[in-house]
Amino acid sequence: MNKKQIHIIGGGFSGMTLAWCLARQNFEVHLYERQNRLGGMIQTRFNDFGQAESAANAILLSDLVLELFADIGFTFISPLKNSKKRFIFRGRPRQWPLNFIESLILLPKLLKVLVCGKKILRPQALQSVSQWSDRNFSKTFTSCLLGPALQGIYAGDVTQLSASLIFGGLFHGRGKSKVSKMMVSGEKGMEELVEKLSQHLLKQGVEIHLGESVCLEKLQGPIVIATSVRQAQNILQHSHPELSQSLQAIETAAVVTVTSYWKNSPPKYQGFGVLVPSAAGLKTLGLLMNSCIFPFRSRFHSETYIFGGPLHPEVLSWSDEQIRQKIVEERRQILHTETELLHFTVSRWTEGLPQYNLSLERVLSKLKLPKSIYLHGNYLGQIGLTKILARSLELSKEIGQKELHG
Repeated sequence: MNKKQIHIIGGGFSGMTLAWCLARQNFEVHLYERQNRLGGMIQTRFNDFGQAESAANAILLSDLVLELFADIGFTFISPLKNSKKRFIFRGRPRQWPLNFIESLILLPKLLKVLVCGKKILRPQALQSVSQWSDRNFSKTFTSCLLGPALQGIYAGDVTQLSASLIFGGLFHGRGKSKVSKMMVSGEKGMEELVEKLSQHLLKQGVEIHLGESVCLEKLQGPIVIATSVRQAQNILQHSHPELSQSLQAIETAAVVTVTSYWKNSPPKYQGFGVLVPSAAGLKTLGLLMNSCIFPFRSRFHSETYIFGGPLHPEVLSWSDEQIRQKIVEERRQILHTETELLHFTVSRWTEGLPQYNLSLERVLSKLKLPKSIYLHGNYLGQIGLTKILARSLELSKEIGQKELHG
């Protein structure tokens, strides 16, 4: 029996995990990546001081993630106990950033949710996160707690983020698969996961084409474009100009990550990291304390600083020296301590993250795809590696139904 051929353009985590799912459905999978390596933004670099992740430093465990790990033979390491502590900056890092009076004001609103159920929180169409949160909780809750938390995930402005896109899944059955709160990684970093998955794809018979740019018109059979939204827009502009134009309306934000190595660890505030509200007036969106999250990361104390987002696009053009000065200055303000910066590694991403804003909500509500053309990526309603893997499975089932049984 001949296998149905399918082409996946984009060898990042989206494309790789979709290839894994489709190969298990007996598709003949061709995976194309214009770079000479798979993994996209996921990359682990090593230097004399330790290792540095260019993007995601971990993945949340779920039943599907564990199934993937078992299938590809990936052994994960668990986080350290210190990583359970998470801080939000408000004058200093705090595990709970609201004061006593603010907490008392919030309490009856939380009790109302417990009594009435989460249905009273259902967001309205084209409602921003700040509007939704201010109405249901308080402006202080929005600016000091929810805003920084979402900024750490979406690198977005809560006055523009879409409440429906971010919280709508709670009311539409999304996210019901078992997902734990434990984030795991490989002993040698996240690129170890990419390498294991790449080796397994070859064993599955997936044809991997590296260093190749492809033309849609020359491919026969169903096609999945699993690239960034800007790349997808460019790939589609000649063959499907209307779809390309729709994708053009989706906004992205630049992100800069800086892995730094310090002579001494801070005496206080050791945990997963610190989120920084925009109201603090700092350029830092947040910092991860790598040495407190996973073992074997560095010979010295290591932290990763995250800059960028829609409020600070200028950071993409900063020189390494400007970045060095900024992390030294703002670390002093955030952690209230000072020690010698030994080394730092910078990763710059022009299209770091799609913006889950009201514009994206409008685009996705009207998005129509031509027959046998599919899209996959972190701009389609799910962000984070665990959710992208879940979408890979959902999309593979949709493709199997339409292309094999339709």
